[in-house]
Amino acid sequence: MTTLSAIQRQMQAYLLTKDADFTGHALQDVIVSTPTVSASTRARIYKEAYQMRLLDALSNNFPCLKRYLGEDAFARFGSEYSAKYPSSNRSIRWFGHQFAHFLAGHLHDEYGMVAELAEFEWAMALAFDAEDASAVTLDEMALIPPEHWENLRFKTHPSLQTLALSWNVPALWEALNQEEAPPAASKNDTQCWLLWRQAYCNRFYLMTPDETWAMSALQQGQAFGEICLGLCQWHGEDEVGLRAANLLQKWVQSQMIVNFSFKE
Repeated sequence: MTTLSAIQRQMQAYLLTKDADFTGHALQDVIVSTPTVSASTRARIYKEAYQMRLLDALSNNFPCLKRYLGEDAFARFGSEYSAKYPSSNRSIRWFGHQFAHFLAGHLHDEYGMVAELAEFEWAMALAFDAEDASAVTLDEMALIPPEHWENLRFKTHPSLQTLALSWNVPALWEALNQEEAPPAASKNDTQCWLLWRQAYCNRFYLMTPDETWAMSALQQGQAFGEICLGLCQWHGEDEVGLRAANLLQKWVQSQMIVNFSFKE
């Protein structure tokens, strides 16, 4: 007698094998034919429904990408992705986490914005779904004794991410999200964008080179004094303190900072 777990494994293998032949398959002894529908037809219907559900999940996770590519192209890429990267998570919400990587490997360089658009859209979804965390306020920062500032370290909001983009993806996404005609795709020097959730709304902006470095240093656990020292690459000694303070003020006001400590 075939156990339930064995049947489940057989069904999973059948669903995940792109061109699986039902003839001679172990499921023939499990799936029952009806007077009007054969067992093979019933199995095929279930398999096609499963594949359609995966494509629906990708459509939900990448609505702007789908709008940009068009229905047919998106379905083609989605089917190829599903075959190469079968769903492995109990929640279908996470299906598509390698879609950008897949697209980058399947498209010529001149279509690199498609992979970056997928990367950006997935990052937006991650930011929206990230756990909540109470942000530090400027009033709390004002209570920090001056002698502790040099060794001050910070923790960023769980939603905060940095993205290195070479195409005008944010502008493309904004237009597509508003269901407007997107601008022409254009490639630039790689630029770093900051993306996070503030008050239940995703936000993003282009960082300057010095802010890109400072945010990376902060996320790596460098102290405020070390960040000030590093910013000397862009600013003179008489300006660097003010620049570091302004950056920190902006991050705090934007609710990107959720904790701080005075580790030596």
